[in-house]
Amino acid sequence: MKNEYRLMNDGGSVELDEEVKEALKQEFTKETKAAIMQDLQGEVNKVAKLVADERKKYEDLLKGRISEADFKAYQEKSHTEEEALKARIDDLETKMSRPPSPGPGDGKEDKGPSEEVKAFMKWIREDKQGLGPEELKVMKISDDVSAGYTAPIEMSSQIIKKMEVLSKIRQNVEVITIGGSGIEFPKEGDDTVTVAWDDETLVPGDYKFKMEKWEPKNLRALVTPHKNMLADSMFNLEEYIIRKTAEKYNKKEGPEFISGPGTPARPEGMLTHADVQEQISGDASALTADGIIKLFYKLPEPYVPNSKWLMKRSTVMDIRLFKDQNNQYLWQPSYQAGQPEMLLGKPIIEDPFMPTVAASAYPIIYGDLRASYLIVDRQQMDVQRLVEKYALEGLIGILFWKRTDAQVRNAEAIVKQKVSAT
Repeated sequence: MKNEYRLMNDGGSVELDEEVKEALKQEFTKETKAAIMQDLQGEVNKVAKLVADERKKYEDLLKGRISEADFKAYQEKSHTEEEALKARIDDLETKMSRPPSPGPGDGKEDKGPSEEVKAFMKWIREDKQGLGPEELKVMKISDDVSAGYTAPIEMSSQIIKKMEVLSKIRQNVEVITIGGSGIEFPKEGDDTVTVAWDDETLVPGDYKFKMEKWEPKNLRALVTPHKNMLADSMFNLEEYIIRKTAEKYNKKEGPEFISGPGTPARPEGMLTHADVQEQISGDASALTADGIIKLFYKLPEPYVPNSKWLMKRSTVMDIRLFKDQNNQYLWQPSYQAGQPEMLLGKPIIEDPFMPTVAASAYPIIYGDLRASYLIVDRQQMDVQRLVEKYALEGLIGILFWKRTDAQVRNAEAIVKQKVSAT
C-alpha cells in the first residue's frame, strides 16, 4: 500500500488518499469491535456467575441451610442485578452492530434465539433429563420453588405482545410491566389545592397523598400439546405455545378488566369501581338516544378530547337501530375504509366482554380509558411441565403462571350507562 499525502490549500493540513483512509477506518473499526467484545464478554460472564450463584443458593435451600424467605430475597436481588446487566449487554450489542463505516451487508443480523430460550424449549420438549450441564446453568429457577423454571424474558414479552393484539382493553388503557412483587402509585386527596380572592379566607387543603398498591394476582394458563408434537423437530413449538397461552390468558382476564370484583385473587373491573359515575338509559330494559346523549355530556370536560365508547358488537347494533318518528335511522356511521365507527364524534371500541343490553346491566362505558384504568404485569412468568397428569391422553401439560393486576386509578375519567328507567 502506498502512503501518499496531498497538502491542502491551508498550507498545514494533510489529506490522506482514499486507500489510506479506508485502511485506517477498517483498523479503527476492528479495534473498536475488539474493545466492545471484551466488555461484552465481561458482562456475559457476570450474568453466568449470577445464575450459577443462584443455583448454589437453591441447593442450600434444598439441604436446609437457608430458609425459603432468605432464598427469595436473594433471588429478587439477583434478578434485579441480572436485568441491569442484560440492559448493558443489549447496549453493547447495539454498538457492535453499528461500526463506524458499515459496508454492504454489515447491518444488524438476526442473532436467533438466546441460549436461555434454546435451553428452555429443549426442556419443554425433552424434560430436565435432556439438558446438559451448560444448558442447566442458563435455566432460571422460579421464585416459587415448587413451580419449576422461569420462562425467558423474550418469551414472556412475546406472550404479552400477543395478548395486546387480542385484547381491546390492553390496546386502549395504560399497561406497565414491573419486575418485583408489587408497585404503589400516589393518589391525591380531593382538596389538595385551594384558591381564594383577596376578600376571601384561604383555607389550607389536604396535602396528604394516598397510596394505592397494585399486587399482581396469579393467573394460570395450561397448554397441552400432544407428545408427538414435542417429538417433531419441524413443529414450531415456541410459536404454538406463545399463541395458545396468549389466547387462553386473554379469554380469562378480559372479563375481569370489565367486571372483576377487585378481590385479593382477582383484578378490579371498570364497571365495579364504586366511584365511577353512572347515567340511566331512561328505559327499564333498553337503550335510548336520550340516555346516550346524557351519558356523553356527563363526562367531565378535561377527559373529552381522548374519550372513546366501549361496548360489545351487539350493543352497537342496538344503537344503529334507533329510528325517529318517520322510521329513519338516527345514526349513520361512517363506511370509510380503515376508519373506526364514530358515535357523537368519538370512536367506538368493540369488546366482547362488555355486558349485553338488559335490565339493570351496564352495556356502555364512555370516557378516557387510558387515564382511568391501569394494568400491571409482572414480567416474570413461571412454568411447570406436567407429564403424568395427562399421560393417558398422550398429552404434555405446559402450565404458565402469570401475575397481573388492574384497577381504576381515576374514576372520574369514565362514566357508565345503566339500563334503567329511574
